[in-house]
Amino acid sequence: MRTMLFDKLISRFTHDSRGTVAILGAFLFSVVLGAAALAVDFGSLYHERRRVQGAADLAAIAAAADLDHAVAAARATLLANDVNPQNLSVDLGYYQPDASIPYERRFVSGQAPFNSARVTVTAAGKTFFARTFTQAPVDIGATAVAANTSQAAFSIGSRLLAVRGGILNAVLGQMLGSNVSLSVIDYNQLLSANIKLFGFLNNLATQINVQGVSYNQLLNSSVTVGDVLSAAATTAGQNGDPATMTVLTRFLGRSAMNRIVPLSSVFDLGPLGSLQTGDTAVSAYDVAFNVMDLITGTAALANGKSQVAVDLGATIPGLLDVTLDIAIGEPAQHSAWVSVGQEGSTVSTTQTRIKLVAKVGGTGALAGTTVRLPLYLDLAYAQGALAAVTCPANGSETATIATTPGIADLWIGDVNANDLADYSSMLPVLPAQIVSAPLLTAFAGAHVNIGNTSPTMLTFDQADIDAGTIKQADTRNIAASAVSTLLGNLSLQVHVAGLGLVLPSTVTQQVGSQLGAVAAPLDNVVYSTLTALGVHVGEADVRVLGIRCGSSAEVG
Repeated sequence: MRTMLFDKLISRFTHDSRGTVAILGAFLFSVVLGAAALAVDFGSLYHERRRVQGAADLAAIAAAADLDHAVAAARATLLANDVNPQNLSVDLGYYQPDASIPYERRFVSGQAPFNSARVTVTAAGKTFFARTFTQAPVDIGATAVAANTSQAAFSIGSRLLAVRGGILNAVLGQMLGSNVSLSVIDYNQLLSANIKLFGFLNNLATQINVQGVSYNQLLNSSVTVGDVLSAAATTAGQNGDPATMTVLTRFLGRSAMNRIVPLSSVFDLGPLGSLQTGDTAVSAYDVAFNVMDLITGTAALANGKSQVAVDLGATIPGLLDVTLDIAIGEPAQHSAWVSVGQEGSTVSTTQTRIKLVAKVGGTGALAGTTVRLPLYLDLAYAQGALAAVTCPANGSETATIATTPGIADLWIGDVNANDLADYSSMLPVLPAQIVSAPLLTAFAGAHVNIGNTSPTMLTFDQADIDAGTIKQADTRNIAASAVSTLLGNLSLQVHVAGLGLVLPSTVTQQVGSQLGAVAAPLDNVVYSTLTALGVHVGEADVRVLGIRCGSSAEVG
């Protein structure tokens, strides 16, 4: 009986639907309330994520603007934007703004020279209802990369020095494949003249009828020496420099000058190279560069690796004859003579080998003989690298160039002129027979090495730039002439009648005296030849053309 009654009660309870809506309503209300709480928290976290990311972007920009104090700059920026970082890391690196490089690979952490910073930050997110269910904190992370866009334009090459027109005419004429006949006054005008870089390139684009291309595409176009000189002359005229325009026009009028010049090896425009020719954006950074640097860089590249043979004959006072054999190598790879770029950009002179043979008539005990002096110079390229661009708030911008002079080996001795262009190994230099007579022979040899292993830091401010100041880094004080320095180390042997007798006598002294007499005129030949090639023995001559202070920008 009790069992039947219990079963009936259970049956009536299970079939009774009264109150069901209230129960379901209470349950669904709890679900909706929880969903609303989660939505509020998720919305709050999303807002926090955007706020932390914005602060990280600003922190990266601050770090890139002050790379020496990047961590402190990033932390101060985060705190100023109400983000208290639980974890903060700042990685310095190099950012390459090259569209051909995948976006995620443009920033390389730890790669010098540093021009960018990557900031990674973790901060506590704000929640309201999640704390009811868990006490675990919700962390928000953000990463940002910013790069410093400050740039400088600089060049490396010959200094403003006294030149000998006849020697320069002969050397440049051979390299350019033309007849060159300019006076010393003309060369000094070119050495002192500057023209605007982008104005020149725009005129060059018009000269070769290339429009609607980038500056990099223009530099890779087929351009002749004549095109370069014509565009330079037009630019000088536009700059209000008719004297330089006249000299360049006279230079150009001597021959067709049809040798092709790879201008991309003369100019490296950095990030500005992607702009189109004629773009007004470059007007704020249209730096001036030296006209003689343009000519020497163009001449070396127009000639390529081929050798140049120059017979100066008896044009040098005090000498019976002078002949030159020159081999022009390559500058450092990926380097130009004039560069516009950020920290790490480089410029360099060309590697050069010169064989010079001079003859002078003997006097005294050597009367009736000819004294022959063969010189050999092997000059490695000199290099300058943009080490730093500083843009303080007070406007006192500076650029620092890490400058390494080329190592120079100078010899008195004989080398095979046909081997000059073989840069794969050092050339053997043999003692030279400098006097040959029926009863008398004399042999001589000397070697001087001038070298540097660490760079010299040269800093330029705006006053230096405005004045066109050229600063030098040298390997040691070689104010004494190159040839005289060699003669100071001369090993001399004089033999009589083939008997192998070495005579420390007046004859030996007479030979040394004869060689000393040719030192001064030969120095003129050496230095003027190197000026034509844009290099200098044991020294690097650097000029900063302009500084562009750009603000740091977020790039990723």
